Amino acid sequence: MGHVGWVETSTKEVAPMPKYSFGPRLPAATSKVVSAASRGPIARAAAKSLVAGESIDDAIRVTDELTSAAAGTTAESPDEQSRISWRPLLVPPASTDDLLTVQADTIGAVSALAASGAPSPDLTIDVGTFGVFADDVSGGVLINSLREVGQAARNAGVTLTLTVTDPLYIQAVYVLGDELRQDFPETGIVLPTRLRGASDDLSDLATKGRRVRLTTERLDAALGMTSARESGNAFVDITKALLDAQAVTAFDTDDALLLDIAASLVRRHDAQGAEVVTPLGITAPTHHDDAFARRVVVPYGPMWSTYVASALAGRPSLALTLPNPVRRRR
Repeated sequence: MGHVGWVETSTKEVAPMPKYSFGPRLPAATSKVVSAASRGPIARAAAKSLVAGESIDDAIRVTDELTSAAAGTTAESPDEQSRISWRPLLVPPASTDDLLTVQADTIGAVSALAASGAPSPDLTIDVGTFGVFADDVSGGVLINSLREVGQAARNAGVTLTLTVTDPLYIQAVYVLGDELRQDFPETGIVLPTRLRGASDDLSDLATKGRRVRLTTERLDAALGMTSARESGNAFVDITKALLDAQAVTAFDTDDALLLDIAASLVRRHDAQGAEVVTPLGITAPTHHDDAFARRVVVPYGPMWSTYVASALAGRPSLALTLPNPVRRRR
């Protein structure tokens, strides 16, 4: 069993984060497939394209390659170059001491990302790596650790975006995002638009200047909408609500039709700061450059296999673009 901790501050009373039971979160068959995929030859082949490597040096190397390639193009201005986000794939802590190690590693990533000279640097962090699922990490320690990272990011000119690998715990992203925004209003979150009920209450997110990254990756049937019509309508409703409120909206989708719709809505609202976000290893769309800035997410770290398995589950078509991991022996 685990928990999503309680958040306490000295300035105001905050409602406790809901306590969750961390039993099996996916149907048994799905869990077995994901577990096997994370260790199999397809995952290893995918990692070569989708993950920079296991260390921060790998993230720096790939970032240098991306920025150097952009500098060698005919882009007229730095605004036309791809922006960069790093996503550390760290081992979730089991204790407060482990959390302090994660905090130090994350602050180190902030410093390295800022020093890389990457355009509009952003660090996308999984709240699970800050002790959300650990019994021995209190909510107060968790949020204070995130605040330390938030302050380091602000000092370095790096934005933070919160996400969670398992969409079942999106509530933790909402609560922690709200807490961090009290001190660091530039903090963003990742919102899976296929999550049932995601469009029901957007009052907190649909706010001027609020940073929200929408993702349309497929979810397990127990959590997400499986109907293309239903999920498409939800995506459009959420996009309209955010743009109407002048939220700073980014789009992480491989659905060409939804991206066309999003581009049309961005132009209609004359939305500033809108981005199309592409994970490393996926070809970025370029036919809406007038509507979006482009951002590439560079994942790195020891938990790469879990990330790859999640990426393949969310974008099954990815497997078709990867090199064949099976080589026939002669």
